[in-house]
Amino acid sequence: MHTTKIPVIPRREQVIEMNGEEYILKEGEVIELPKWLVPMLDVECVPLKSSEIKAMLMKERGPRLSEIPDDFYDRMEFSQDRETQKAFLQLLDVRLEKIARMSCHPVELELPDDEQILYDKIQELVAAWKRDMVRRVLHQD
Repeated sequence: MHTTKIPVIPRREQVIEMNGEEYILKEGEVIELPKWLVPMLDVECVPLKSSEIKAMLMKERGPRLSEIPDDFYDRMEFSQDRETQKAFLQLLDVRLEKIARMSCHPVELELPDDEQILYDKIQELVAAWKRDMVRRVLHQD
């Protein structure tokens, strides 16, 4: 898995040097930082807005699985707004259904890490179940 970066707004001026990289944080200016670094700093995470989630949901209602940002789930962790959370749950249900359906007939997909893990696990489970049913019903080894 790669290191997800999420947008944050520093509450004060800071210069951070971590793992050979230097981050210059200016108060009030949006910057993307690795998620693992955020809890150590005096910053405010920029959550997704309800309008952004609703736009994703509208796209997702089409027949294909839409692309979502790699930082989607990470940024949702910081969304406290009820309307945003409601739209998120709707989007989650639609995407889950598509991912589950697609895992029955495996294809190469580019998914956010959280969804890729789900897809791989469902795919493995479906393959094992199918193999067991073929053995049981058709008496094949």
